[in-house]
Amino acid sequence: MINSTLKICPRCDGSRLHTDVPGVGWVCDACSDANYPTDTTRMVFREVSTKDYSIETPDKLFVNEHYQVAVRNLSGEWTWLSIKRKDKESMHDWREFQRIKNAICGEEREAVELYPAESRLVDSSNQFHLFVMPEGERFPFGYGERLVVQGHEGKSKQRPFDPSQLPKDALTEKEMHELVKKRTEAKRHDGHKSNE
Repeated sequence: MINSTLKICPRCDGSRLHTDVPGVGWVCDACSDANYPTDTTRMVFREVSTKDYSIETPDKLFVNEHYQVAVRNLSGEWTWLSIKRKDKESMHDWREFQRIKNAICGEEREAVELYPAESRLVDSSNQFHLFVMPEGERFPFGYGERLVVQGHEGKSKQRPFDPSQLPKDALTEKEMHELVKKRTEAKRHDGHKSNE
């Protein structure tokens, strides 16, 4: 299930893929100009023809100013995203991959990047792969709750968000430490009760 919605806007005929960009609205590459910060529109994709794709033809192909994403629908409603930069350079930015996954497959679908056994390793280009679970399914591992922290330096380090991408629920470093302390105390209290 690709999260692509065609919308009509004043600057294009609605034939391009539009993405709901938080704080901006539905935009496409033609609509993104100086009115929108570059970082905000980075994950706005348009679908292009797959006829000139060099190797195995994907089901869909999306591009934007920085990335090309080949989409293959796998058995069991899994989706395979093959991501590469248009300049063919290496990259591995978790936030960028998360935003690509959100823009193409949806915010509530989970994905994994596979580090395979050496016997089936493919390392032939600066291309990265996310395998996206069917809608509504969750991995049996990972964190159970959301926690996003603003940029900080201390015992750990987090780079700041672009102001247009700062999640509304992002905590400061101090708020994060208070929350962790509160959760730890609650677990101790619950553990103490079960020992009685």
